[in-house]
Amino acid sequence: MNKFEGLPRQAEANLSNKNNSENSGFLERLSHSSLGKIARLTALSAGLILGADRLEAKESDSSEKGSMTAINDREARAGFHEIADTALLTEHFRRQLSESRQELTLARGLDSLSDTTDIDKLPDGQREYYQAMDNRLKKYGEIIKNPDAYLDWLQKRSLDRRQSIIDHFNSPDFLKKLRKELGGSLSAAEEKRERLISNLTAVRVNFITPDQLKEKYGDKITGHYDDRSRSIDLPFDQSFNDASGETASAQYSEEHELFHAAYRGERELSEKFIDKAEESFRSTGGGYDDYLKKPGEKIVRKKILDLELEREGLKKYNEPFTKKHYEELLKRYKDGNLNENIKNLIDSTRPEEFENLMNDFAETGKQNKNFEHTA
Repeated sequence: MNKFEGLPRQAEANLSNKNNSENSGFLERLSHSSLGKIARLTALSAGLILGADRLEAKESDSSEKGSMTAINDREARAGFHEIADTALLTEHFRRQLSESRQELTLARGLDSLSDTTDIDKLPDGQREYYQAMDNRLKKYGEIIKNPDAYLDWLQKRSLDRRQSIIDHFNSPDFLKKLRKELGGSLSAAEEKRERLISNLTAVRVNFITPDQLKEKYGDKITGHYDDRSRSIDLPFDQSFNDASGETASAQYSEEHELFHAAYRGERELSEKFIDKAEESFRSTGGGYDDYLKKPGEKIVRKKILDLELEREGLKKYNEPFTKKHYEELLKRYKDGNLNENIKNLIDSTRPEEFENLMNDFAETGKQNKNFEHTA
């Protein structure tokens, strides 16, 4: 979905600029993050026309079903994204820098943005807050100096996330559970898996300004998947923390929309899963029941939990989800160590149904209904 006139040309121009190897600091660390292995078949399924000279390919193990091929070329990466031009990005971060600097100067004894000595003299309750803000603003300054490097990193991160979901779908354990749900047919399971991957790789991710996202979808929307145009809208203003450079909320927001793209809302869900999603629902009492009771919302939160359990070393996908796992989730919930997607899943699922929901479904079946999704 092309929302800005001239976007493809601008995106290609941004990503065809000279190599950013001279960049240092935060942006250099970001641009060096590992790029996901996006398949040549992925490029084709997305409708891209990519010549062999535009792909720097590294073939993976051919014995692995659905093996991937890496796309390391910047112009090829641009085929998966549309990005607002650098003038819009720079203007946004300049405004953020100015507004936040004013807040910083309200601290007693703080004379300038870079005067960390004064920050060190602040009371404990204030010092950590202002130090974190100071670090964040320095990163904003680096983005303003070289927005192309930031956009390059943004694309790489997006492809990495897409690839992590593809890897999950390609796993033998996912195929085994999917085969069981489809009555034991291996060919049906393989066909379904390839369709999920095709759905995921066909979607375009559009990075737009936060103001544009707010204007189109409202204040509380952090991302949007549209099934008719097969596109995702996300803000290019990522929230930064002190450690890895990006907050978890930005990561989970994009993964949320990518799973919607893979399942095409509810279109790829089985009637069995839809029934279970409805049976297991409980009211949250927070005014979001109509939203959270949708099977399409249940599935993306379940899948994010599947990935998170593996990331945290709590459970592999092929292992049963037990009462012990549920109790660990509740403990982390109480301690404030769960992302909003997983908290929503716990809040909106009856406890006695949680284990069954996690254990009995590969979450897909015969194609269901078309569904335009906003989340």
